[in-house]
Amino acid sequence: MEKQGVRGPKPRFLLGNIMDMASLVSKSTCQDMDSISHDIVGRLLPHFVVWSKLYGKRFIYWNGTEPRMCLTETELIKELLSKYNSISGKSWLQQQGSKHFIGKGLLMANGDDWYHQRHIIAPAFMGDKLKSYAGYMVECTKQMLQSLENAVKKGQTEIEIGEHMARLTCRYYFKN
Repeated sequence: MEKQGVRGPKPRFLLGNIMDMASLVSKSTCQDMDSISHDIVGRLLPHFVVWSKLYGKRFIYWNGTEPRMCLTETELIKELLSKYNSISGKSWLQQQGSKHFIGKGLLMANGDDWYHQRHIIAPAFMGDKLKSYAGYMVECTKQMLQSLENAVKKGQTEIEIGEHMARLTCRYYFKN
């Protein structure tokens, strides 16, 4: 990859860049946040921020003995996901590490499973179909935000946002 201009942090034997990632995460999370922000990448995945500044929009790092490529170029990501999905699948380690977080859906599927899932959902993402949902999606989102505002006004200081997002998704899904 280096011959093609793709560089990255130097890995350690068997550990890859895990120690570097752990150190950066430890530093970024050791203190309270100054303010609440939706921009959490720098706090939870600081290695991506640091390495993208050092190595550019495309870099390689190692999760143990497994190489990973970070791409932030939209066109390359589209090409990778559409043309090379059968050879650019997710490793067993990735699938196991994320199965409780994001499940076994399209994001973690490989090969025939990926193709089958993508084929099933593709009609729902046609441009005209998405445009027809816009008004309803905005209305549902406004209602969710109003619900959150009401909770804050009642003095709630902590809110499990996952529940609200799940309800929002279900409202949209079951309408169609």
